[in-house]
Amino acid sequence: MAMQVIEPVPGIGSSLEAAAEEYERMSASLNALLEELAGGGSGTHLVRRLDRSTGPSVPADERVKARLFGSFGLSYCGVELESVLPGQAATILKYVLSQGRRHIPKDTLLELLWPEAEPDIASRRLRVVIHTLRRHLAALRPGGENLLLTLDNGYLLNPRVDIWTDVDEFERRRANGWRMHRAGLLEGAYQEFEQAEALYRGDYVEDEPYAEWTFLRRETLRDSYMSVLSMLAQISLEWEDYTGAIIWAQKLLAQDSCNEDAYRLLIASHIGLGQHNRAAHWY
Repeated sequence: MAMQVIEPVPGIGSSLEAAAEEYERMSASLNALLEELAGGGSGTHLVRRLDRSTGPSVPADERVKARLFGSFGLSYCGVELESVLPGQAATILKYVLSQGRRHIPKDTLLELLWPEAEPDIASRRLRVVIHTLRRHLAALRPGGENLLLTLDNGYLLNPRVDIWTDVDEFERRRANGWRMHRAGLLEGAYQEFEQAEALYRGDYVEDEPYAEWTFLRRETLRDSYMSVLSMLAQISLEWEDYTGAIIWAQKLLAQDSCNEDAYRLLIASHIGLGQHNRAAHWY
């Protein structure tokens, strides 16, 4: 049977670009209205003022929650983003989330996605991708498209939306653990390190393995994760929880098979358990 050739619909590309441009104009108007309601001032001043504002804490189920360790995931007010984002829309969302509250110039995204393209062509592509991203965010909840604002020829996360990421939480828990450990509060330190370890479900943005913007951050976070495992093993050893120390040390070896601290911890733990043959094996 001969295959039927489906002819492209004339003008579909220009219609989509026109729709995306109209959406951008509407979004810019909404952003201007938000700024006016907030009391005016430049866009940068508005972001600073909203960031510094204080108020009641936002319940966890009303947050945007993003998972950047392992496979990417996002939920808004408890609703999970189930539809698969197209590749470039997903990349933009991950990149914006990785930058926190920083303003991202449009040129940065153009260089990220289409470094070889002509500026006009790349700009049209970006408008279409941003429109696609906002359409998916709008499907999560009414107004979800306003998570990403257009401001000063660039983009930023809406400063009025409470955003939680597993990376931020990991770093907070790890820092708390170190402070408590230095203060001699081993139980509290152990709990913080354990919470941090549970958040590390895989390498940072592991579904973007070749994106240059992920390289340094990924290695830094992997090193931080290894330091968390090392501290968990050492505290367990101090408490004579030798089995726990072995579990953490083996996780450490899974990250780096040449880690000498992990071998020392395994040897000491097996000696503590009276398992001298196992200690000799690891030696």
